[in-house]
Amino acid sequence: MRKPTVDDDTKFTTVGSIGMTISNFGTIGDGFATQSPEDQPSCEYPKGSGIEHMFVGGLWVGGRRDDGTVLVTTGAKDIPSLRDVAAGFEFTNTADPNDLVRHRSSLIENPFYDPAAISHQDFIADFTDSNVVVPGTTIQIPQHTPIGLAVHLESYAWDFPFADAFVILNYTIKNVGGKNLSDIYVSLWADLVVRNTNITPPRVGSPFYQHKSDGYVDSLRMVYTFDYDGDPGFTDRGLYAAMKHLGATPQANDSSYRVRSSYNAWLFRDASDPLLFSPQTDIENYEKQRVPLDPQTIATRIKGQKGNFMTMLTTGPFKQLAPDSSINVVFAVICASKFGEDANFRDTEQSKQNLYTNAFWAQTAYNGEDRNGNNKLDPGEDIDRDGKLDRYVLPTPPTMPRVKIVPADREAAIYWDRSAEESVDFISGKKDFEGYR
Repeated sequence: MRKPTVDDDTKFTTVGSIGMTISNFGTIGDGFATQSPEDQPSCEYPKGSGIEHMFVGGLWVGGRRDDGTVLVTTGAKDIPSLRDVAAGFEFTNTADPNDLVRHRSSLIENPFYDPAAISHQDFIADFTDSNVVVPGTTIQIPQHTPIGLAVHLESYAWDFPFADAFVILNYTIKNVGGKNLSDIYVSLWADLVVRNTNITPPRVGSPFYQHKSDGYVDSLRMVYTFDYDGDPGFTDRGLYAAMKHLGATPQANDSSYRVRSSYNAWLFRDASDPLLFSPQTDIENYEKQRVPLDPQTIATRIKGQKGNFMTMLTTGPFKQLAPDSSINVVFAVICASKFGEDANFRDTEQSKQNLYTNAFWAQTAYNGEDRNGNNKLDPGEDIDRDGKLDRYVLPTPPTMPRVKIVPADREAAIYWDRSAEESVDFISGKKDFEGYR
């Protein structure tokens, strides 16, 4: 759904093992729209393999006004092509030609180095749902009633070998509409698909998307998709694509919010299935957020079945979002190879071991100093003693010692301090130096 002014969907992650497009209008993935002069990855894993894991995805935010009006802004929805302005793609940027996705890196040698960077590759974007026409044009955004939201997105990716298979999406959502919003749900929606585009190109249409299966792990707040029988032998026995809710920060006076998630799914653009129908109105969108699929439906209609399922992971409700206030919600997109020798269509606890490992590291990165995951800085957790809960922290090598070399006749004496030995690991909170080499 490329709009004709300053939409920027040209940025995609190039560190780590996932190549995923991040836009400045509320979407992730590029819908396989950019295929020349080179094929831009939508959500490719492993990077360079041609195995894609997502058509498109986007942020959803829904809530109630004080007068009872229910509104939902959707960043992306079921659609066969992203080439035109379409209903369900309701976030926009501005008409400012400088309003693009920004890039920064924590790596000193990187040309985008910024001391404020969180990860090896950060993308930063701002977008809003306040427009009813595409900025800089007269093109109407179909069926869109704004809530009045300003969203700041930061995505984080690392190149560590243990943390290269996830991309974190950090959304700060501000109410700029002047009206109170209550019972708020925030979702990450995606049209996930795992296919080897070198074997089966997306242009074949519907058959490209019909061979996936979904699953949900409630204890991990994670939904996943895998190749059931689309390209056996060419997707590494059915690579996994997953979305995980990592955490959230509600308003300070919100005592009712609990960090939890729910799962919903439906069939692509379905208008007749009583349970798996595609929502078309704000009321239907909100109900999909508010009422998850029941375990029986998941067991009989989703788990172990193949089909063109749309996938949504939701957290909420947040009690309220007052004017000029914000909430923060963080998700991760995670990929993994299947563990063991199970066939494509099998989805076992053993086959998900690599997915679980990658999910652990995504959660660990988000938690940072919050080692027990209770969203508070407890005694003993403030490793750097700055009085703040630091997130997005991963294990790093020990501090380099300061070295002094004293030359002498045919020899040199090397002295170093104990900086490395005294280094404290941010994750464990322990001195875990193992030795010199």
